[in-house]
Amino acid sequence: MAGVPVHAALGYLHRLIGAGHKVAICEQIEDPREAKKRGAKSVVRREVVRVVTPGTLTEDGLLDAARPSYLAALSAGAGELGLAWVEVSTGAFFVQNLPAAALAAALARIEPAEMILPRPLLERPELFEALALVKDRLTPEPEARFALAPARERLILGFGLATAEGLSAGEIAAAGALLEYLERTQAGRMPRLSAPR
Repeated sequence: MAGVPVHAALGYLHRLIGAGHKVAICEQIEDPREAKKRGAKSVVRREVVRVVTPGTLTEDGLLDAARPSYLAALSAGAGELGLAWVEVSTGAFFVQNLPAAALAAALARIEPAEMILPRPLLERPELFEALALVKDRLTPEPEARFALAPARERLILGFGLATAEGLSAGEIAAAGALLEYLERTQAGRMPRLSAPR
C-alpha cells in the first residue's frame, strides 16, 4: 500500500499498469477525527473503490488515442470458443463464436490489453500458440466465473433483455464473465455499456 498525491496519481497509474500490475484505488471512508478517537496512531478507514487493470482503463491520459483498449474474455462452448470483448471507455461490447483454429487471428485483430479466461483453457494444447500471443496480458480466473446460468442472468438483467437467444453458450459465458469482472474491479460502479453485438 502506498499513498500518492491525487495530482500525481495518473503518473503512478501509468507506470504501474505499464509494468503489468493491477492497482487497487482506495479512498478514506472515515473522518480522521473519528480515527483519532480510537487512539493517536489509529489508521483512517479506507475502502477499495476501484481496481485498475490494463483492460479497465478509462482515464484519457492513460489511453492510447490511436487504438482501442479492449478487455476480452475467452470461454469454451459446445465444440467452439466464445470470445467477448469490451472497450470500457466507450462501452462498445462485442461477442464472437469461433473455432480454436481461428483464435490467433481474432486475438491479433482485437489486440486485447487484458484477457480473462478460465484456468483450464490454459492447459488446452490446441490453444497454446494463440494464447502465447497475449500471454503477458492473460488473467486466469476460476472456472465458476464462466458458469452459463449466472452469465445468462447477468446479460439479461444487465442489458434489460428478454432473452439471451441468438448467442452461443460460449459467447454467453464469456460476456457474462466480462460483466462479472467489471462489476468486481469497478467496485459496483459499472461503466455504461452497449448491448453485445
